[in-house]
Amino acid sequence: GKHSVAWSKHARHQHREEVQRWRGAVSNNERTKQKTVAQFAHRITGRSVYGLFDREVILTCSCPPPGQASIMLLTFIPSHVRVVAVAVALAMVALPLTVCGAAVAEPVAGPVLRLPKILTDNVVLQAERPAVFGWAAVPHVPVVVSVSGKQVAQASAGTDGYFHVDLPGRAASFTPVTIDIDAGTGGHAHLKNVLFGDVWVCSGQSNMEFSVAEMFAANEVIANAKHPNLRLFAVEKNESATEITDIIEAQYAEGWVESSPEVACGAKYGDRAEFCKPHCGPSAAVKSFKRNTWGYFSAVCYVHGLRLLEATQRPQGLLETCWGGTSIQRWSSRDALQKCQPTAKTGGSLWNGMVYPLLPFPVRGVVWYQGEANAHTATANDYFCQMETLATDWRNKWHNSANMTWSIAQLAPSGDSTGGIVRWGQAGAAANLSGVGIGVTLDLFDEHSPCGSVHIRNKTAVGERLARTTLALSYNSTLPFKGPEATAISASASSVSITFAANAPGKLSYEDVQNQTAAGVSGFEVTTDTKLIKDWITIPVAEVDGLGVTFAVNSSVVGIRYGWGDVPTGKQLYNSARLPAPPFISRCADGTCRMVPFGKIPVP
Repeated sequence: GKHSVAWSKHARHQHREEVQRWRGAVSNNERTKQKTVAQFAHRITGRSVYGLFDREVILTCSCPPPGQASIMLLTFIPSHVRVVAVAVALAMVALPLTVCGAAVAEPVAGPVLRLPKILTDNVVLQAERPAVFGWAAVPHVPVVVSVSGKQVAQASAGTDGYFHVDLPGRAASFTPVTIDIDAGTGGHAHLKNVLFGDVWVCSGQSNMEFSVAEMFAANEVIANAKHPNLRLFAVEKNESATEITDIIEAQYAEGWVESSPEVACGAKYGDRAEFCKPHCGPSAAVKSFKRNTWGYFSAVCYVHGLRLLEATQRPQGLLETCWGGTSIQRWSSRDALQKCQPTAKTGGSLWNGMVYPLLPFPVRGVVWYQGEANAHTATANDYFCQMETLATDWRNKWHNSANMTWSIAQLAPSGDSTGGIVRWGQAGAAANLSGVGIGVTLDLFDEHSPCGSVHIRNKTAVGERLARTTLALSYNSTLPFKGPEATAISASASSVSITFAANAPGKLSYEDVQNQTAAGVSGFEVTTDTKLIKDWITIPVAEVDGLGVTFAVNSSVVGIRYGWGDVPTGKQLYNSARLPAPPFISRCADGTCRMVPFGKIPVP
């Protein structure tokens, strides 16, 4: 027979429920098959079926008996014109069965239980707090969940069919299981190759979106990417004016995938194999990009997850939801926005479309790399409130994840055009909230990055430093994860003395950073301006002895700072774990200096 499926993919929120209703019209097994058609369509047309905005995609598939040719017709319908994209005859015997006949939504006998797009085969569930949720076809029915054939939990669907079932905690294991969700007359769903382990949300802007293919040593990372216990999921970009109950789509056609060379950068997906070649995504620094995404998979997220897999021997699920060039406000709920901006009326568009739908899915923590879009001097002090509030709000709203840890990438060189105000706000969130830490990237300047110097390619260092932070905060690791931190500062009319906590065994080292440190720049600056705004003087030489730093001055100073500037060009302090010191700014009075309060750095 001949079956047509209308698949709306509009960015505007009034069409979101159309997508969800259509998705509910087919079983979960059929969903994977339909994605196969969409994937095939992309190979034929060179255009992505997923994420087409302001268009409707009609898939029409004629399915003759096996062995005869099949015809697939794809019609892209923009708002003002209909264009027939392609008609392709498939003469292969198997294709009518595996692509056409099986992939298009067949009439389904009986009721259909719909799972959200985050719940697919290969999923990792948070071991100590697993949960499943979805929509039964019939309201008020009991929903029974079984793991590998053994019933473990039960709940009831609501008036709209929605159900949420918390499962008993389990030991993390590399042994895959099956999960059956049986709602009786409300339908049934079956998940295969499920692991119980840890789930990490990787979010932020372009430095989080920055893909494996662009990083240093990309070829080696991709070639060695076969890790079946490291699972990847990427949310398709989607803005929404209101909170929606499901993401618009997953970037991987299958949803969750096992890490492998074929999926780490997208080689598995036909024309998307070009994503395995270095190529920058959208960026204010690089205008000539040829595609609307960086590709697969987030390099920082991947390195972070791989290091955790190696260190913990627990399955790791990496959930990427990010969008280049976006501000922190767009990732914030209305409640969070109103904490720092009482006049806010609605939640951020990416909170609505790319975070809110994930809240029922328990996670262990968040890896955050964002802030460049908020580096505006007039408003950068707000970032401290925004970052602290965002982390607290996500914890409060994410189901069974109130203790989620946060590992924040402190902005790299070229990332904080305010000189350090956003970095200071990030440090403030880590200082004020338990279970929140930063990974310092102050020494990773990449002047010649083809993606612009704001997009550093040494994502291995970023991911590994963040993994150290996560291991300490979430797994109680004793591995050092902080660089040296100033604990006491005194100043006289002739000298300044600073004492540091090394946060690692041994003494401090004081080093030039290749391709970053300028001659005669110590990294320390002083000022006599009582407002701490102007007349900052670079200290040419500083002496390091054990855990102390001293340098000479010509008069009494009222301000001292270290590691300041969009691209700090001074020598940098390290501990024995090779972790750099974060920047700081202090105000001095009567010979004693204290850190400037977070969010209170004076600006012109």
